[in-house]
Parts: sequence; structure tokens; C-alpha cells
Amino acid sequence: MSTSKTRTYNALLTTTFDQVTGELYDIISEDIPFFFQMNKKKRKVVDGGAEIRRTVMPRFNTDGGSFAKGDVVSATDSNPVEPAFWQWAHYVKPIILFDQDAAHNAGEAEILDIGKAKMDQARISLRKDLNVDMYLNGGGAQNRLEGMKLFANKDTYTTDSYGGLSRATYSTWRPSYSGSALGKIYDSSDGIEYLMNQLRTRYIDVSTQGFGEPDLILTSVTGIDYYEQRVFDKLRVYDQDTADAGFHNWKFKNAVMIADPYLNSTDGTLQGSNETFYGFNTKTWELVVQKGREFRLRGPLELPEQIGVRWDLLIYLQMICTNSRCNFIITGASDATA
Repeated sequence: MSTSKTRTYNALLTTTFDQVTGELYDIISEDIPFFFQMNKKKRKVVDGGAEIRRTVMPRFNTDGGSFAKGDVVSATDSNPVEPAFWQWAHYVKPIILFDQDAAHNAGEAEILDIGKAKMDQARISLRKDLNVDMYLNGGGAQNRLEGMKLFANKDTYTTDSYGGLSRATYSTWRPSYSGSALGKIYDSSDGIEYLMNQLRTRYIDVSTQGFGEPDLILTSVTGIDYYEQRVFDKLRVYDQDTADAGFHNWKFKNAVMIADPYLNSTDGTLQGSNETFYGFNTKTWELVVQKGREFRLRGPLELPEQIGVRWDLLIYLQMICTNSRCNFIITGASDATA
């Protein structure tokens, strides 16, 4: 239960939180490189539903082709488009105010200061959850983002399922991957640029799939340092938009390459040992958010059997790819040999 004093402060904090939550999506997305790019291009707000559905083409149409005069043209629709689906990811961060908080802090200014600190804590914690989960497996019963270890798992990408469709059945529903770890980025004994060659191979491979070139590459801080080693004495090319947003970035061909500190060994977000690179064609991705739950604030709610209240900061969303083969992964990049 709450006292009259806390009820006054609850109303004050609810008004303040409501004002802040309207800006939270932009604030958080600007801190997450992938969200930052998608917020500019393909963020979609939908009414809801039990799941997110899209009609996709997990294989090529083998009907038809060249024909001569009088030929019978096959039109069996033996390679149809298919429905794919993704579950919603649900995230919440509680913000709690106990009666002692009101009693031990005199005046509206001090209560607002507590409220601001708690909201900042919720925002930063939620940003970390989203950023880390983006690179993990997630999805399914976990109600998390269907992250990169689900979308492009180096060990299972030829046999697993994505969007409910089997990659063992649909080979063109797989991301582009060499099938093995890269190893050294450069060997001074033979002068081979292994990292640059692999980036070039993956880039060209996904650029020939009919949807244009990759436009975003995400890697770890160490990964971008490796790339920087190989291009340091060459012309530096930066992407101004992401640089203005505070991301450490370079460009590879027409793709901006960004270092994401949440892609690391500590959080378990790398694939295998050493460094990982993800290449995205963002035309094939959507960041889908459920209307009315874009950092919706629920509360204040009485805490059962406690003297205090809570607010819940909610967001329902999912990141989905509708054409896997237009994206690539490079794993196991390690430092150059001496």
C-alpha cells in the first residue's frame, strides 16, 4: 500500500516518466548500431497479432527459362513462395519507488532526481539487454530477439530453421558463409590479405542475389582494429551519419563498418573464438515494433505486501530477415602472423 505522500509523488513521477518514454525509442536505438540503421530505414509499427508473418521466397523459381517456337512452357509452380513467421520478443524493466524513498527525500526536486536516476538505470539496462540479445540465439519460448546466433549460426546454418523454414530443405534460405573460421587476417610470409579477401568474397556473393549490396557490417572493437590494421595506410573513408551518432566506423566498398562493443567474448556474443563480422543488406531486414508497446509505461501499481509502487517499462518487438542469402558472416578472425 502507499501513503498520501507517496501517492502525490507517484502522480508527479508518472507524468515525468510519460514525458520521457515518448523519446526512449529514439534514445535507445541511437545507442545500438543495428537499431540505429533500421530506425532510419525499415522500422515498422504494427497492431500486434500472435506472431509476425511474411511471405518469402526461400528458393528460386525453376519453371520456365529459355524456349523455342512451339515449346511447351512448364508452369507447375513447383517452387512456390512460402509463409515465414517469427514470435514476438517481450522486454520489461520495473521501476520501483518505496515509501522510504519518499520519506527520506524531502520535496519534489529530490523525488524527481530519484525518478530520473531510476529511469536512466532502466533505459541503460534495457539497452544492454537488447544489444546483447541481438547477437545471441534467443527467440522461441525465451521471448527474446531472434539474434544472430539463431539467424546465422556458424555450426548449424545449413540444417537449422529460420522463420519456421528449414534450411536443410531450402539451401538459398541460408546466409553466406565460407563454412569455416577465417584464422589469421594477414600473413607477412606470403603477403596474403585473408580478411580483405574474405570480406570481398562474401560481399560479392551476397551482392549477386538480386537485392543490391550489403550496406552495414558489424564487428567487435577488436575486429574493427584488425580491419584498421589492413587499411591504415590507405585512404580513410568514414560514414558521416554513423560517425555523427558516435559509432567508430569505416567503410568497406559501399557498406559502413561499425564496431559494436557488445559483440565480445565476455557476453558470449562472438561465434567461436576470435572475432566475428556480420554483413547486412538492410533492405532485407525489418525492425518490427508492436503499436502501443513501444516503451509503454504501465503503472503505478501497488506492490503486494510491501509499501511502495512500481512502474513497468515495456517493449514488444522483433528483428526479422526476409532474404537470408543477402547477408553474410565471417568468424574466427585472429591477429596477423609476425
